[in-house]
Amino acid sequence: MDSLSINQLKLCEKEQLVEYIIELKKQKEEEPKKTLLEQFIDETCDLTDTETQHNGRWTAPTSFLDIFYEYKMWVICQGQRFNNSKEYKQKIKEELIKWQKESVYGCFMAATKQEGKPNGSLKYPLFNLVVNKED
Repeated sequence: MDSLSINQLKLCEKEQLVEYIIELKKQKEEEPKKTLLEQFIDETCDLTDTETQHNGRWTAPTSFLDIFYEYKMWVICQGQRFNNSKEYKQKIKEELIKWQKESVYGCFMAATKQEGKPNGSLKYPLFNLVVNKED
């Protein structure tokens, strides 16, 4: 191979690399941005099956209040300011219920907690998530 062919080959490789990098950037821009809650679930939570309670009922293992507390601590550890309003707490509850409905477990809630559905009730929801606590 002469030096002209080698230079042409190197130029072709550079052009392909540039095209590849541009394509990767386009793909990254097209990916939907994850919310903080989605990032929290992806980074710190595991899916888990429902469990049998002492009363024989099947329930998801984690309450909204437990997840919300862990989420709050995670957001603060990320250096973010945490919105502690009732409206924000309700928004997070709604997003978690939506997540539960879209999960492989589905969402089985009742009007009241006493009915004993696996995912509790709208007021006291339970989720098929377990937060991994780092030691």
